[in-house]
Amino acid sequence: MFYLLLVLFSLFSIDSYAETSADEILRKADDIRNPLDSFHMIVDVTDSDASKPVSTFDVKTQGKERTLIKTIAPSRDKGRNLLMIDENMWLYIKNLDQTVRMSLNQKLTGQTANGDISRMKWHGDYNPQIESKSATEWTLLMTASRKGLTYEKIRLVVDEKTFRPMRAEYLSLSGETLKKPNFLVINKLPEPFVRLKLKFLMPNQQKIFRLLQ
Repeated sequence: MFYLLLVLFSLFSIDSYAETSADEILRKADDIRNPLDSFHMIVDVTDSDASKPVSTFDVKTQGKERTLIKTIAPSRDKGRNLLMIDENMWLYIKNLDQTVRMSLNQKLTGQTANGDISRMKWHGDYNPQIESKSATEWTLLMTASRKGLTYEKIRLVVDEKTFRPMRAEYLSLSGETLKKPNFLVINKLPEPFVRLKLKFLMPNQQKIFRLLQ
């Protein structure tokens, strides 16, 4: 009887793991990074070169498809605002009273792309598959579901217990690594949410996002 129960338990455990799909893992990871459909945050982008100024943005989202980004600092860039609707994006330059069409993968500041802070949800935009699993983490390989998104492919490592995104690789269509973001907890919010600092690692450069609120 003990042997039979042990076998049944083992089979149940295997089935339970099989039921955790790549889509579910990505959805739960997204829920931690973006706990609400609409939210407001202040984003600081800091360069590893201390001589370069910190760029600060006021970001407001309405659902997944609409984001307004207002530049707060440096003062020379104040008044440069970005509006995203679906995958379409426009830059408004107040001093010139001019609107310019932009794309998600174009540069916001330094090596930071517009889509890095304007379109932060991945679920629905990318088709995930489980590339590997360790005792503590899943690794997902995600492919863009359509043209116009920020990255062609993303490799994402997710904590197996909490579903918190740990680190990632943003990839080109050929698989070349463009950026390596690490998601670092800087302080906790009411469970299950956390406040994250996003640190981009790139050749000879480093960018740090601080999501202040």
